[in-house]
Amino acid sequence: IIIYCKLNLLTICFLHSIFIYDPRTDCYREQDTIDPLFSGKDWIKTLNKQFHNEMKQIRNDLIDIFQFDDIVIKLFYVILLFSNRISLNQAPQCILTSNINTLSIFKAQNIFVDLVYRYCLHQYGSNQAPILFLRYINK
Repeated sequence: IIIYCKLNLLTICFLHSIFIYDPRTDCYREQDTIDPLFSGKDWIKTLNKQFHNEMKQIRNDLIDIFQFDDIVIKLFYVILLFSNRISLNQAPQCILTSNINTLSIFKAQNIFVDLVYRYCLHQYGSNQAPILFLRYINK
C-alpha cells in the first residue's frame, strides 16, 4: 500500500495545490497556516506559463465538478492515492508487481467510492446524487 502512496504523491500534491489557489491574488497558500505564499509567477519561473495556465483550467474544471465540497474532495484524494498507474508518465519500473494483492486494494478503494455515493445521497438527495456522482467519475 505504501508503494501506491509513493507513486501517486505528486499527483495528489498537484490536486491539493489546485484547491489552495486564490485567483484574486494568483497565490497558492494553505489557509490558517503560516506557510509562505507561492505565487503563479513562481510556477511560471519554476515550470512555464503554459503549465500554469493548464493548471488553472484544470482547477476551474474541478471546482465546477466538486463545487467546493471538501468531503468529496478528500474522499477522492484517498481513492486516487491508492490507484495504480494514475500518471501516464509513470516509469515502467514503477508498475506494480504481482506480489501486491491488487484485488484487496481494489476492494478497499471501492469502499471509498461507495462512501462518496452514500455521502452524495445524504447531502444532495436521491435526485441529485446520481448526477453529481457521474460528473465526479467521468471527469
